[in-house]
Amino acid sequence: MGNVGGGRQQHASGIWSGSSAARTTGNTSSTLVAILLPETAAPYPTCIGGARRTPPEDVGGTHGYEEYLAALADPEHEEHENMLQWRGPFDPETFSPVQVNPGLQKKFRSRKLAKAAKPT
Repeated sequence: MGNVGGGRQQHASGIWSGSSAARTTGNTSSTLVAILLPETAAPYPTCIGGARRTPPEDVGGTHGYEEYLAALADPEHEEHENMLQWRGPFDPETFSPVQVNPGLQKKFRSRKLAKAAKPT
C-alpha cells in the first residue's frame, strides 16, 4: 500500500481510495471513494456502492418526488393513502448495487450493440 499524495492510498488489491474536495459547486461536492482495476470476466460498467434509491417512475420530477416523500412520511397527509395504493411502500434510504447493475449493463450493452452495428 502506498500514499500517492493528497491523502490517496493505493492498496495491494489495486483499489485507490481517498477523497477530493477540489470540485465543489454550490452545496454539491464530489468524493472519490475507490477505483477498481478491471476484471476481465466482469461486465462493465458495474456499480459497487451508492446511497439512496432512485425515484419511482412517473413521480413527477424533483418537485413531484419531494411531494411523494412528504406524503409517504406523514400518515395524516391528504395524499398518503393514494401514494401507498399507487406505488406501495417505498424506502428512499435503501440502495442495492444488485438492483442497479442489471439496468446499467442493459443500457450500456445496447449502446455497444448500436455502435457495432454502425457501418464504418
